[in-house]
Amino acid sequence: MLNNFLCENDVFHYRKVPFKNYFKYKICSILFDIKQINKVKNLKLLSINKYNLYSIYLKDYGNLKGDLYNFIINKIKKNYNIKKKYTIYLLTFLILAMHD
Repeated sequence: MLNNFLCENDVFHYRKVPFKNYFKYKICSILFDIKQINKVKNLKLLSINKYNLYSIYLKDYGNLKGDLYNFIINKIKKNYNIKKKYTIYLLTFLILAMHD
């Protein structure tokens, strides 16, 4: 079982048409089990659905009418007719809060 943790990832872009273009950069991401989101909520610099130095807004990951886990499970059931319960991890990058 994976635990919640921060990780460094590479993002890259490569295009051939209409012109060649390539770039690559590093980002900081967080990986967490969405059923264990309360553990992520206890971090001082990171908030879930609230403004903070780093914030994750769960509405960005679906049209929610409840919690994110059940939203995803219901989509799986509806689209694939699968009844099994899954462990679902969210890997998302952190955005530093900026002021004007």
